Amino acid sequence: MRLARRVSIGAPAAIVLFALCLEAVGQAPVQIQIRVLNAKNGERVANQKVSVGIKGVKGATEYTTDAEGDINVNLPPEAEVFAATEWWTTCRKMESGVDPYVPVSRVFQEGFTVPNSCGKAKSETIKGKLVIFAQKSSLWKLFQK
Repeated sequence: MRLARRVSIGAPAAIVLFALCLEAVGQAPVQIQIRVLNAKNGERVANQKVSVGIKGVKGATEYTTDAEGDINVNLPPEAEVFAATEWWTTCRKMESGVDPYVPVSRVFQEGFTVPNSCGKAKSETIKGKLVIFAQKSSLWKLFQK
């Protein structure tokens, strides 16, 4: 019968190894859901193209909402995200000095609902969901985008 040998790496090396393990775990992406609602009536918007941008990263990734108006995305928890509809107008106030990005960690832990600036529809904030509102665009508004 063979006995396993105990290997000692010393306290400083163990602390470094532990820190590296924590860092690797902290970098794992988390899944959040982005929901698009009609700003006028609060109904979910299916088959809507949504661009999702990450602060500090050039370009955005395009998704299409499912029949429930949702998309699922995996993002780093330390990232900040911005979601905008393509063929509808995203309803949010865009003011100077206001950062439109939302921390992914906040969405994952608490949820976040972007205030509706186009209508009276509301939504509860749901853990793991980023809710945005949108309204149909005229051809003129689409041309201006």
